[in-house]
Amino acid sequence: MDINLEEITNEIGADASIILDLEGNVINHTHINFPDNIALMTEMTYSMTKDLSNDLDIGEFEQIITKSSKGFLIINKFNNYIVLILSNNFSNLGILIKKANVFKTLLTKD
Repeated sequence: MDINLEEITNEIGADASIILDLEGNVINHTHINFPDNIALMTEMTYSMTKDLSNDLDIGEFEQIITKSSKGFLIINKFNNYIVLILSNNFSNLGILIKKANVFKTLLTKD
């Protein structure tokens, strides 16, 4: 995969990001400590939320947005990949949700 993740992460205004496959294996990451652990936890979060969405019959899973006291994260599934984007700047939330689609364009070319 020929993606300059650091450049894209900076361009969309995120602090860190990671791309993983549907089994939780790291494909690429930038500014992430312990990427293998983060990838596995992200895959588990994605899988559990997808199942919850199905069980509650609320439609197909699209995105997870989680807020903490120091920032937020966004998880999206694009094709056969899961992308986690992190930011410490709460004012970037709307912009990051919109700009996350840059990953959709890049990751659905496979």
